Amino acid sequence: MLMSNGLMNRLEGIRDAAVRQHAARDGSYGELANSMSVTRATAQSRRDTLLKRDPSEMERCATEGD
Repeated sequence: MLMSNGLMNRLEGIRDAAVRQHAARDGSYGELANSMSVTRATAQSRRDTLLKRDPSEMERCATEGD
């Protein structure tokens, strides 16, 4: 179980880094919604919430390496 938790944390970091990069490149909420298979409103809420906080340790690992 510990191994799967670590993997899930890393995957969440990768996801968050991808969403942050999408926003930095002026990606639209519609594009994000399509890629996440969610509504535009859900994508907007998730991205806006993410951008209000600093990158997590796992997100930094995804962008900077271990």
